[in-house]
Amino acid sequence: MPPLDSLTALLVPVDQIVPDPDQPRTEVDRAELDALAASIQAAGVIQPLLVSHHPDPAARAATPYMLIAGERRWRAARQAGCATVPVVVHPGELSGPDRLMMQLDENDGELRRELSLYDRAAAVDRALTLSALKKDEFARRHHKSGAWVSHYVAIANATGPTRDALAAGLLTGITVTRLFSRLSAADQRRLLQHAKRTRLPITVARIEARAQRGEDRPQAAAVAPAPAAGGPVAAPESSTASAPAQPPAAGSRSLPAAASPSGRAPTAGPPAASRSPGPRKFALAPADCAALLRLLGHQPQGTSHDQFRHLLALARGQDAAAPARP
Repeated sequence: MPPLDSLTALLVPVDQIVPDPDQPRTEVDRAELDALAASIQAAGVIQPLLVSHHPDPAARAATPYMLIAGERRWRAARQAGCATVPVVVHPGELSGPDRLMMQLDENDGELRRELSLYDRAAAVDRALTLSALKKDEFARRHHKSGAWVSHYVAIANATGPTRDALAAGLLTGITVTRLFSRLSAADQRRLLQHAKRTRLPITVARIEARAQRGEDRPQAAAVAPAPAAGGPVAAPESSTASAPAQPPAAGSRSLPAAASPSGRAPTAGPPAASRSPGPRKFALAPADCAALLRLLGHQPQGTSHDQFRHLLALARGQDAAAPARP
């Protein structure tokens, strides 16, 4: 391969350049090409294409140059309507293997280092500040969307675990950064610690899994509100778990503790020792309270709350008479 002792820089009509049919890149992402074309419309082709003289002398009359590096820029420039593009012409002749190895080196991820997401965001934020333009004016000037500018500005001004994850290169996209910033600070720290430990970027899948675990955490038991007049009566939380069982008073009928208000046979459950401790809640309609009292041979008296307390007293075998209202 001849040394690059001298290079020629030119502005060349786009139609005088052809892509290399044997180049390593076989696919070009259409969305990325559209974004690059929009950038070229705004600022032109910033980095010159690297070309050589066409290896086929018979084709040089129509297309004097063949691409070595920069096919995406060439395609995007054509899409953007550019008549000419800047090129650097490689001197001398290149063999097929030499051309292929140059293209591999140009596309080698180990040799190229892209800007981090935070560095790109900080540059956008700095450019916006220096421009003294409003966001929408800045976006139009550079053929970007207002949302694009807003996302990058938000990333540049991130704080806490989000800023730490960006600085460590563990958040690599706008979407994943936005989702990460919506997590609680505790969940952000857990994901960040895991990413640092495994040295793997934080992904959308991991963020969604962490958010789901957060939603599945048990919440504190809510205090049951006082029932409205005529509504169902809620049992006090200690009613089914506090008072020890006592034998029924003489001459009274007791309500079995496991009896169902519907009259169905109780479902067999685990032994009392294996049941999870803690209060339980249930509700009875006023008509059910009255019906159960009549079933047990007692006349419903007082309000629905009085009847419910009477029912509880019968279940505990404490008193056969209706409790006096306070």
